[in-house]
Amino acid sequence: MKVLIPTPLRSYTKRREVDAAGTTMADLLADLDRQYPGL
Repeated sequence: MKVLIPTPLRSYTKRREVDAAGTTMADLLADLDRQYPGL
């Protein structure tokens, strides 16, 4: 799933849009945190 990253958080991802996977919102957030620690 494509996730749009708000401007204040782009310092973590260096991107406006990232891909993340998960079947629930918690899974999606966990995947984002795994890919971009501290996000």
